[in-house]
Amino acid sequence: MTFLDEVARRAASGNCDFRGDRVTIALVNNGSNDGSLKRLRLEKDCGVRVLVAPGLCVGAVRNFGARTLRCDFLVFLAADCLIGTSYFTDLDQLLSDRELDVTGSRYALPKDPCWIEKAWHLLHERNWVGSVPYINAGNFVIRRDVFVAHEGVSEDLQSGEDAEFCQRLRLAGLVVEEVPEVRAEHLGNPKSLTAFFRKQVWHGRGALSTAKRNWICSARHCLSHSWRPSVGLYFWDGAF
Repeated sequence: MTFLDEVARRAASGNCDFRGDRVTIALVNNGSNDGSLKRLRLEKDCGVRVLVAPGLCVGAVRNFGARTLRCDFLVFLAADCLIGTSYFTDLDQLLSDRELDVTGSRYALPKDPCWIEKAWHLLHERNWVGSVPYINAGNFVIRRDVFVAHEGVSEDLQSGEDAEFCQRLRLAGLVVEEVPEVRAEHLGNPKSLTAFFRKQVWHGRGALSTAKRNWICSARHCLSHSWRPSVGLYFWDGAF
């Protein structure tokens, strides 16, 4: 976690600017060996609670954190995402003004992005806010009761668990709403074509697993009702 020190410092700073007794910041560590866990434990005043869940996959890590914390809303932030000092204040105001079950926003570019980051960002840039197919789980906000009611994030996907979860929420009639106020810079974007290719292969494996699962569920549902299956495949660029 190359960026963890700065990320934790920003999150704690944002919590101080807000009312700190209303926000609990936790890092769920699933077995990293880069010294990040030791650094955070030494910085006792950093305002971050450390939870250890060795060996868990991405989805299981998210579910573990959600089960451990007691709160009205869950905010999932990737360990390579920077938030501003007004993040929690802006989010609190947003949730007070509007009835939102699921919200967040796509990642913002870091300062001085490379050409690969700029190109990929422009390809996926959305010129609207409001209802969207999914929101990446690295900057994702959801009511805790909604998260629990829908059994949390899938734990058997290598990647793309955020898109699959949002798909289930939307099928249940919930609106996944993107808002610009909930902003986070993604520092861990690929900086080379090789790294970019590897990341897309990783995301593609999760997309394929979800597509297979949806095909089986759709086919079973249609056969049980004597309908011919109509299947749409959606490929996404999720992020963790």
